[in-house]
Amino acid sequence: MPVDWTASPIANLVSELGQGLQSLENHIAAETLPPAKIRFPRGTIGTVRHFEHRLRFLQDDVVKRNIAYTLQLTDVNQWLINRFDLGLSAGSLFMKQATITVITVMEAILYADWSQRHRSAKRIPRFVELIDLAGRDSRISRPLQSELHKVRDIRNNIHLARVGEAEGRKYDIGQYRHVVLLQQRLIEALANADPEKRPPAT
Repeated sequence: MPVDWTASPIANLVSELGQGLQSLENHIAAETLPPAKIRFPRGTIGTVRHFEHRLRFLQDDVVKRNIAYTLQLTDVNQWLINRFDLGLSAGSLFMKQATITVITVMEAILYADWSQRHRSAKRIPRFVELIDLAGRDSRISRPLQSELHKVRDIRNNIHLARVGEAEGRKYDIGQYRHVVLLQQRLIEALANADPEKRPPAT
């Protein structure tokens, strides 16, 4: 009997969708058919305009737009995390890439904010320096600065050859959600920071 997609309880819909996806994969694999494309739900990814508005404190339109594009990717990751029970070590490593993507967005935001206040600078600061410079210039609070340094260590694990431990179960939803909230705090802090604030004389 066909599922009533508008009236069935959510638990029933989830079960039917899961069984349907598994049946589709089994059918394709058994008959060596080309991949079947399922339409990604519309309305789940924020628009570029929406993200650019959130980043309106950034002056470089190209950088702002590229960050907005990546924020759209974070929406895709968010949807997949919310909707799929991904097992094995792949589940943890998917959480890793989703988490690191959010952190790289924060690095880009910090750089864009710093560069528009130091246009004559000849050297690009590293992530660790951008965090400290934002704290020094009163762009972010000391607690936020400390939290950013902690998640910076997660981002450094993108270099697999430098990770000194097995990562199979290292990343989880709690860590991911913490980083997402941290990104929101960073955007709010920079949006509300004094645009005329300049670094102290040295």
